[in-house]
Amino acid sequence: MEKDLEEAVSFYRRCLVGKREYNEARKKANRKYNAKTYDDIMFHLRKDEDAEMLESMRSAQERGISKPQWLHEIFELSKRAR
Repeated sequence: MEKDLEEAVSFYRRCLVGKREYNEARKKANRKYNAKTYDDIMFHLRKDEDAEMLESMRSAQERGISKPQWLHEIFELSKRAR
């Protein structure tokens, strides 16, 4: 039991070695990176009119598909349909 505890503490300390402190400079760098890399889009869907789309999105999430990946799939399908 004591050996297991020592191994757990040792593992925990090894994990901490590589972690950086999340300070103001890191926050600023992350915000700058996110601003140049991502375009944050927010939209609302109507429960009644967009029910089919909402169900499709929820079903995809249950299968482990992210919202961006779901949108990519819909976009690819719409391009093929043209």
